[in-house]
Amino acid sequence: YASREIMRMADIVRGMISDSLRVFEKNDLELIEDIHARDDHVDILNREVKFYLAKISQHQMDDDMTTRALSLVTISSDLEQIGDIIGKNILELAEKKIEKKRIFSREGFAEIQTFYEEVIKNFDMAIIVFSTRDENLARKILRNKVKIKSLLSEFRLHHFERLQQGFKESLATSSIHLELLINLTGIN
Repeated sequence: YASREIMRMADIVRGMISDSLRVFEKNDLELIEDIHARDDHVDILNREVKFYLAKISQHQMDDDMTTRALSLVTISSDLEQIGDIIGKNILELAEKKIEKKRIFSREGFAEIQTFYEEVIKNFDMAIIVFSTRDENLARKILRNKVKIKSLLSEFRLHHFERLQQGFKESLATSSIHLELLINLTGIN
């Protein structure tokens, strides 16, 4: 039951990640409110999963079951934390961008989209690993984490080059752009 609820949490969080990109694309304040509501739902699911696992662990459990229960608590907490990164940090950046009427440079936003795609790809693989326990896919996720760190460095450099060239949009969105990449790295 806990695994099933964690899969439901993962589905909700996955939607929150991709919809947070849409907020930056469309400056959609209604979507921000919807994502906040989903974050609240993820918080409730996390609490209930942990409560359920704590309750069943009061009964006699072997070492394998105890290890699995602890893993489920960790995964549930990680999903809740990703929801918080989106709900508290990323959406705050989106609101700041909307409020100040900022626009990303075309190049900068293309990099943000690419970064989102890579983080979502890793997230999707992690959920598959959770369900299948595929060790080869788990190793691929670890390799992709290195790739994403490399992309972060590359995109920071490109952003700095745009700042040096005096791109008006890059100057206006610099802190939002860089903080967004850092938050996406945290999700990864």
